[in-house]
Amino acid sequence: MAPRLLSRLSYYHRPGKERLFPCTLGDVVDRTAEKKGDDVAVVSCHQSIRKTFAQYKEDIDQFAASLISLKLGIGSRIAIIAPNVYEWAVVFFAAAKAGLVLVNVNTAYQIPELEFCLNHTDCKAVILSEKFSRQDFYEMLVKLAPELESSAPGKLQSAKLPALKHVIIIGENSKPGTVTFREMMESVTSQQLNTMRCVSSKLQMDDAVNLQFTSGTTGKPKAAQLSHFNIVNNAYLVGRSFELHEQDEVICLNVPLIHCYGCVAGLLSAVIFGSTIVMPAPSFKADAGLDCIENEKYDRS
Repeated sequence: MAPRLLSRLSYYHRPGKERLFPCTLGDVVDRTAEKKGDDVAVVSCHQSIRKTFAQYKEDIDQFAASLISLKLGIGSRIAIIAPNVYEWAVVFFAAAKAGLVLVNVNTAYQIPELEFCLNHTDCKAVILSEKFSRQDFYEMLVKLAPELESSAPGKLQSAKLPALKHVIIIGENSKPGTVTFREMMESVTSQQLNTMRCVSSKLQMDDAVNLQFTSGTTGKPKAAQLSHFNIVNNAYLVGRSFELHEQDEVICLNVPLIHCYGCVAGLLSAVIFGSTIVMPAPSFKADAGLDCIENEKYDRS
């Protein structure tokens, strides 16, 4: 087997207290699942979901394989519009394993902002919760792309969102023009899983993996492109500063996953150090967080 290149780029090295890791998000998931497979990885209290690292990896691999089956192409952008749910965590790592770039879309965006962000990043697929708080994300999408309601899943041809083809719903019931997250997971074949593993093994640490938007206070939001190497080492160093390397921790995640703190310092740091992430509610709710103190005995919030 040919050796796997660590990077296509040149790096200037200086001495430092902490070494940096030349790996991808998929590498991190696989290593932790192998080392701590029976330990609890994620608890979503409001969904009554509890997953070990082995189960977490299995779900991530399944969804990554389903994404590859869409034939989007390595480096393609897919968006997620959802609050703090277990599926968000799965998509974060699954997109990375599939060689895709995940676009974090703020759940507070209104239709003009949503249109700008999806077009600015040329998103080919969007994964969304049907509703959250006062937002109906499916209806917002229909207002932008009325063609969705008469489209077959994966065949969208929209005048306003020309790149978008696939809409995946987090929930039990599909909507016109969509497929559900569960249906995607259940449709995966062993051949697709093998293809996913092949794709994941060829990814490099400098490949883009995530697009996060700035607040847009002085204009339209700007997309910051992040690599595997970037966010893996960000998460590692943040986790070290939290002393996650000292002992197993249970972490209550109250901040939104759409932000860097939630998905990088939260989800990714936890996987790197084998910590447990607890999500009390879809968004911050003090009473739900307090209940988790009693029920989950978490160490940090």
